[in-house]
Amino acid sequence: MRQNAGATANYTTSSASQGAEQNNRGRRPWIRLARPGREKSVALWLIGSAGITAGVMAMGAYVRLNESGLSMIDWQLLGKNLPNDEEEWMREFNKYKTTPEYQQVHYNIDLEEYKNIYINEWIHRMMGRISGLCFGGGALFLAMRGSLGAGGYMLTIAVSALGFSQAFVGKWMVESGFKEPETENKTPRVSPYRLSIHFTNALAIYTLCLWNGVRLLKKRTNSIVQRTPEVRRVRNMGVATLASLFLTILYGTIVAGNDAGLAYNTWPKMLDSYIPDDYANVNSLKHLFEKTGVVQFNHRCLGYVTLLMSLMTYRKSKAPGVPKGVRKLAMGTLHASLLQVIIGIVTVLKHVPLHGAMAHHANAMAVWSMLLMLLARIK
Repeated sequence: MRQNAGATANYTTSSASQGAEQNNRGRRPWIRLARPGREKSVALWLIGSAGITAGVMAMGAYVRLNESGLSMIDWQLLGKNLPNDEEEWMREFNKYKTTPEYQQVHYNIDLEEYKNIYINEWIHRMMGRISGLCFGGGALFLAMRGSLGAGGYMLTIAVSALGFSQAFVGKWMVESGFKEPETENKTPRVSPYRLSIHFTNALAIYTLCLWNGVRLLKKRTNSIVQRTPEVRRVRNMGVATLASLFLTILYGTIVAGNDAGLAYNTWPKMLDSYIPDDYANVNSLKHLFEKTGVVQFNHRCLGYVTLLMSLMTYRKSKAPGVPKGVRKLAMGTLHASLLQVIIGIVTVLKHVPLHGAMAHHANAMAVWSMLLMLLARIK
C-alpha cells in the first residue's frame, strides 16, 4: 500500500512537472528567441553584436570629441573608399573648406591634419556598416541552421530596422553641422538634439542585443532569479536607477553637443556658487538644453541622483533572500556609478582632455551594462 501510495505520489508529481513544463513551453511561443538546444549560439551572437555596437559607439564618441565628424562632406549608403592620391585628397579638402567649421574653427589646418580627421570619420562610418554586416550575417547563419525562434526573427527585424535608420539619422545629424548654428552656442557643430537622437538609437540597438543575449544565456543555465518580494524591491529600484541613468546619459550627449564641459571647470562649486549664474537668464525651455552652464549643472545633478539610486539598489540587494549574483551586480553598479562621478569631476577640473572624456563615455556604458545584466537575471 505504501509503495502504491508512493508510486501514485511520484506519478502525480511527475505529471504535474511535465504539465508545468509543457505549459511553460507553450506560453507565448512567438517570443521564443531560440529553438530548444540552440540558446547558447543565439545568445553569443546577440552579445557579440552588442560588443561590436559598443565599439562603434566608442569610435563615434572619439570622432565627436576630436571634432572629426564634419570632415566628410559626401554621404553614400554603401560607403566610399579613401582618396587614392593627393589630387583626390585635395578635392575632399576643398569641399571641407566651404563649411562653417573650417572657416571658423579649423581654418588653419593643413592637408595632413585634414587627412587625420577625415580618416577618423571614415573609420566610424565603416565600422557602422561592418557592424550591420556582422549582425545580419550572424542572423542569416543562425536562420539557415534553424536556430532562431519566432521571437528571434522579430528581434532581427527590429534591430535591422534600427540599424538601417541609424545610417540616415547619422546623415541627418551631420548635415546640421554644415549650416549656421541655430542654437544659443554659435560655434559650428552638429545639432545637440540630433546628436542625442543618434546616440539614443545606437543605445537602443546595444540594449536590445545585450538584454536578450544575457537573458537567453541565463535561461539556458537556469539562473534566472524568481521574483520574491525582496527581489522585486531590488528590481523596482533597479528599473528606476536605469531610468535615471538613461536621462543622465542622454543629457551627457547634450553636454557633448554644446561643449558644455568647458563652461565651468571648478568643483563642487561652479565658480563662486553651486548654481551657475546662467540660470538667471533661463526664460525658455530650449535654454535648459542650450545654455552651456545650465546644461553642465543639470548633467551634474542627474549624475548625483543616479549615484544615490545605485546606492539604494545595492542596499535593497543586501536583504535576506536576495541571491548572491544579484547582490554582486548591484555592488558593481554602485562602484561603477561612483567611479563615473569621480571621472566626471576630474575631467571637468582638467578642462575636458580627450582621454578623460572617453573614459567618461566608456564607464557610462559599463554602468548601463551592469544594470541591464542585473535586471536580466530577474524573472
